[in-house]
Amino acid sequence: MLRKSFPGIINIAFFVLQGISKSSNLLSENYEVVQLSYMQQNLLVSTTQRTILYSSKTRLVTKVGNQERKAAGGFGGVFAAGLWSKNLKLYAARPGLRLWLADQEGAVQNTLIYKVLIIILTIRLIRKRH
Repeated sequence: MLRKSFPGIINIAFFVLQGISKSSNLLSENYEVVQLSYMQQNLLVSTTQRTILYSSKTRLVTKVGNQERKAAGGFGGVFAAGLWSKNLKLYAARPGLRLWLADQEGAVQNTLIYKVLIIILTIRLIRKRH
């Protein structure tokens, strides 16, 4: 079954006194939004094709990493604040059992590959059964 994908539009609402609210368009993405994460005035937007950062402080949009996904999918992303560090980090899921660890400027610091781990765990399970 082919699923139609809709572009992602993210609005922000401002609430004023006496029940009056005003909303405006914060971001418009060409791809369907999969997941949102917010921390320290930064919004992480994961779409079916890429992950981007929006800074509410600077109002800049930054792409996480240099490569968009080769295959569209429901891969999300989350912030990870260190207990001892004020530097914000994020994790963005990638196809092929990969996970990017990036800084708050969107620069990828490390690629974690879980494909090998899954193979090792599978071999251990098979050995235990025999």
